[in-house]
Amino acid sequence: SPMSEKFGTFLSYRTSGRYPNICELYHNGIKTDLKNEKFDSMELGMDYKLRNNFIKWSFYRQTVNDMIRYGIYSDEYSIAFGRAFNDKKYSYYGINIDLSSTFLKFFQIFARYSYTKNNEVNPFLYNPESNGYFSFVINDIEDIFTKSSVTSMIKFSCRYLGEEYMKYYSPYIRDFALSNSLTEPSVIFNLKTLVKISTFTFIYEIDNIFGEDFVEVYGYPVPKGAVRIGLQWDFFD
Repeated sequence: SPMSEKFGTFLSYRTSGRYPNICELYHNGIKTDLKNEKFDSMELGMDYKLRNNFIKWSFYRQTVNDMIRYGIYSDEYSIAFGRAFNDKKYSYYGINIDLSSTFLKFFQIFARYSYTKNNEVNPFLYNPESNGYFSFVINDIEDIFTKSSVTSMIKFSCRYLGEEYMKYYSPYIRDFALSNSLTEPSVIFNLKTLVKISTFTFIYEIDNIFGEDFVEVYGYPVPKGAVRIGLQWDFFD
């Protein structure tokens, strides 16, 4: 709801659910008595715009009821999954602060800071306690020197992931994560370049430039660097 041309507030609420799948409903041919998962999310905040500068602040709370999980049994060599069950209620809350600015026509910056707190530590509700993001974008770099029909963009980004507090089911997995610095704070640098000539766009991207060890999804460490080269052809306007 805009309170003025520069200042506004917002409030949102959404809910969703998930039915158990066939594997969860039947374990070894025996029907389980599973309830549906339910997810609720609420967010409220305010934003302020002044010329080419924009700042946004928001508070959010998310809750999961009757999350479907599996009983897990582990030893030194393997992990086995047992019968599915409905877990207790989990919730977490946090704040987001966004700042963006455009200056000298060609340059843009965007920054975000997030803080999240879990009421109960649950590995399926993964979120580092603090999370930061900063990007610096140069648009139409060729126009800085000379006018041309080429359109380009260079984007440098830096992301900060705070220390992870997720628990690991197996002590051997936990020890591996600790010994490989997978739960420590990480700073990740990325680069993306786009050059558009007529209907063709050339894309060059480098992720995790300095090969940082970190995890975004439980059990799946992110590769130490990735390079992507692409060509996009827009044949419809």
